[in-house]
Amino acid sequence: MLSIAKINSAYNQTKHSAAAPGGYLFYLQSSGTRQRTDFLDYLSPDQSVAEPQPFWAGSGVLEFSLPDRVDLNQVEKLAWGYSPTDGEALVRGAGALHVMGIDMTFSAPKDVSAVFAAAGSSTQSAINDCMQKSVQSAMDYVQSVSVTRHGAAGRIKKKVSSIIAACYPHFASRAIQPQLHVHAFLFNLGKRPSTNEWSALDNKAQFDHKMTTGILFRVDLAYHIAQLGFEVIPDGQYFKIKGVSDHQREALSKRRSEIQAFMTAHKGKTSLHADIAALNTRSAKAEPPYLELLGKFRDMVEELGLTAEYVESLQSQPHRTSFAEFPLSHQELLDELTQTRST
Repeated sequence: MLSIAKINSAYNQTKHSAAAPGGYLFYLQSSGTRQRTDFLDYLSPDQSVAEPQPFWAGSGVLEFSLPDRVDLNQVEKLAWGYSPTDGEALVRGAGALHVMGIDMTFSAPKDVSAVFAAAGSSTQSAINDCMQKSVQSAMDYVQSVSVTRHGAAGRIKKKVSSIIAACYPHFASRAIQPQLHVHAFLFNLGKRPSTNEWSALDNKAQFDHKMTTGILFRVDLAYHIAQLGFEVIPDGQYFKIKGVSDHQREALSKRRSEIQAFMTAHKGKTSLHADIAALNTRSAKAEPPYLELLGKFRDMVEELGLTAEYVESLQSQPHRTSFAEFPLSHQELLDELTQTRST
């Protein structure tokens, strides 16, 4: 699953805007919808424990020769439209009024989170690596379709050669149940080819390509999870892992039940209604420290029959999912999806 929200300043503002013929959803607004005020909390993970650390995505990291470790000071500079190295303005209007970017949240299917919660430390580390690789792959596609805005009202669009995002791994839903997800903080910056100039992005491209980006993430994640020995089973646009039962899946889906109950009560049917339901049922997130969280997860899933030994047995299935190595063309996949949706 992929969700996208605009970040105007230190918090997400949810608004609803029609910006294209027929209406284009940039971001959400509903009377009573709660604003998220905790996004900056994602920028300061506890680096004193063995918690998976934030990572960069996009080739912009090479443009600035940034170290592997994401630094909060560099994140803040980029968010305000400044160079993370020398602090020089990269775009017009850099500073407090600069739109920071968008939060692209990549969520793993429930079965991945379930086996992560029960797995031993080495498998948990491997699953975290799978998430990082798949998010970075998806963000490569985002870079390939990104454009900058120029001219009056931003009518002129230009392709970019580089974007940059700071990606923050998280592990729990707001119900404090296993839910692996990564917040990719895509900065409102794009570098144009053959120049050293950066400009603000036209974020319509990210929303237009949201479906394809999400599919690429899940396909890539399914591939990497299968390489760990799990048998991956297609499930519509998503996938399941053989050995995780419906009962276990539902028991670990409290947030989904809350959202569905809200939609039923308000007769919601669309993805927009689902997003509004998620906002209105969202409680303050009080995720405990990583090691404590893993302990809570272990106790939770053991009651459901998911243990490290059981997860290990799932990794040695006699009939593993077989993925042949193949070059994945983002454009070919996009063309196929476009053709499928038009027929």
